[in-house]
This record gives sequence, C-alpha cells and structure tokens, in this order.
Amino acid sequence: MKHDLKQVTFIIPIRIESEDRLRNVITSVAFLLNNFDTNIIVKEVDKTSVFAERALPQLESFFGVAKVKHIFEESDEPLFHR
Repeated sequence: MKHDLKQVTFIIPIRIESEDRLRNVITSVAFLLNNFDTNIIVKEVDKTSVFAERALPQLESFFGVAKVKHIFEESDEPLFHR
C-alpha cells in the first residue's frame, strides 16, 4: 500500500560523479516510487546527463513509466551548488 503524498514534492539535486552516486540516486528514487504516491523532481547539473542515460532506464524497467520529472542543466563548473 502506497502512502498518499500527492501534495508533497521531493526535489533531488544531483551530480553523478561515481557509481556509488548513481546507485544511491536509483535506490532513493526507487524507494520513493515504491512507497509513496508523490511528486519527484531530479535536477541534474553536469556536462552530460548521466541520470537520463543510466538511471532512468533502470527505473523504467522496475516501474514501467517512472513518474520522475528530470531537469538537466549543462555546466562545466567544477563545483556543484545545490
């Protein structure tokens, strides 16, 4: 049974620099999708979108259409500002 959190939005700012960060974001988003009926926004800032290439296909294989809004901002900036 999913908990009704339709009025809640989880915002996850990320830069995926390692396999650990990729695994963490997949696990976190999968937990939210599995347990809550809610809104999820993933804001990724990097040179290329690792989330769209590697995380979204895995999430879609688990959940069909994953209800995740992905926003990508291209940046060469070495520091990640949340």
